[in-house]
Amino acid sequence: MASENCILCGRPLSEAPTNREHLVPATLIRNLHKVAVPERFSYALRADLRDSPDTDEVVCCHRSHHTTWATIVTHQKCNSDASPMCQDIKHIIDNLDNKKAKYRTDRIQEYYGHIWSMTPDDIEVRLLSETQVNDLLKNEKYMMVYKPGILWAGRLLIKAKLECAIIRQPDYHLHSIFLGEKKTLEQIADNIGRGIDAGVY
Repeated sequence: MASENCILCGRPLSEAPTNREHLVPATLIRNLHKVAVPERFSYALRADLRDSPDTDEVVCCHRSHHTTWATIVTHQKCNSDASPMCQDIKHIIDNLDNKKAKYRTDRIQEYYGHIWSMTPDDIEVRLLSETQVNDLLKNEKYMMVYKPGILWAGRLLIKAKLECAIIRQPDYHLHSIFLGEKKTLEQIADNIGRGIDAGVY
């Protein structure tokens, strides 16, 4: 069942105009090639994989359709207020190998702190090398990109320092997001639809 409250401010969605906000920022999706996410991971899968899911809905589509697999309904103002955080992520992407660049991460930590019900200090932003990412994914057919407590897009990793610090999971209706090869994700989606253990927790 979808949340009646805004995932960013916690107040009822009915109080103000709404929009769709990205759990995986659009600026990151547009630059997946820059953060070393393989081109072969051309499809996205979004589903609730918890033991007692709130929905059996599964989304599996081309990754270019990111308003379908990467967004959730929020207040329009909350969406707008997140813009500086997106700018910070874009600055990081544009300066991944610039050793002199200074990165601002506090707004990123605050943003995901709202979503994951954590303090910004509970969240860390880490950068991986392209070699590390290539080694991790060279034999893989898919990767987990998002679930409450972690966002991993190649060289950019945003995660809870302690997963047990997550006290609630407010991404109610579609809990986990993957990128991967089309056939692999379609098979996983089919397994979920038939009630078979997806094996991707």
